[in-house]
Amino acid sequence: MCENHPRKLEDIKQGNYYERKVLKWLNVNQCPTDKLFLYRNKFNTFDFSSSKVIGELKSRNIKHDDYNDLMIGLNKLEEAEIEYEKRVHKKYTFYFLCKDGLYSWDFKKDEYDIRMGGRCDRGRDERKLCGFIDTRNLVKLTTKINSIS
Repeated sequence: MCENHPRKLEDIKQGNYYERKVLKWLNVNQCPTDKLFLYRNKFNTFDFSSSKVIGELKSRNIKHDDYNDLMIGLNKLEEAEIEYEKRVHKKYTFYFLCKDGLYSWDFKKDEYDIRMGGRCDRGRDERKLCGFIDTRNLVKLTTKINSIS
């Protein structure tokens, strides 16, 4: 395992920065009365939550519609499906920060496909079964923040 691969370390640093940036925007513009908070444990499956939402942020160095779908770890979708049944008062929202803005998708178990995906540019083969969300199901939240600024 190459946990110290320079690309992996840069991705983690960038991800932490974007989590704070997006969380600030969401708390001001989307959830001013029900603030989202980052999970303190870095091994949580999801990034943040409030009393109504459990959220996961994925930052992408592409425009939201450069491809027909966006990839997310299957483990996150599987957990959302299991937990959704237990916590019907919370919704699971996946946020995608792309070059052209911030987009969201509320979990629905029939709105994603499963197939092989992943990457190999961080010192090891990270390909595995992933979930793919059709970009037509994304909701644009804003273009004021993006993954290039």
